[in-house]
Amino acid sequence: NQVGGMVRYSFSSARDLSSYNDITFDYWISSPINGSAALQVNFVTNGVDDGYNFLVPLDGAQPGWHTVTLSKLSPSVTANNPNWASIKAIRFTYFNYGNLTTPNFMLLDNLQGLKY
Repeated sequence: NQVGGMVRYSFSSARDLSSYNDITFDYWISSPINGSAALQVNFVTNGVDDGYNFLVPLDGAQPGWHTVTLSKLSPSVTANNPNWASIKAIRFTYFNYGNLTTPNFMLLDNLQGLKY
């Protein structure tokens, strides 16, 4: 699947994200992404690696900090009857679709829910 890296955070008990409109976070990369790549963000429900999945294209991203806002109304995929009131984990997966060979790393920060 061309997975270049993955991190998962499991909550000690399920979190209710139903009152938020959007989810936002920042990512930082050390080197440009010259080719095809994406970051998948999974909000895991039902105790398995599914739920609400968002795909964030990273093609051409430049070094430095970037802010991403995910609209809860438009996930890329939903699986197995997910429930925003019962999020058990969040997983970030970096997909290296272009098989880039230049080493790169990513920092993730400032994950928060937004209410309007």
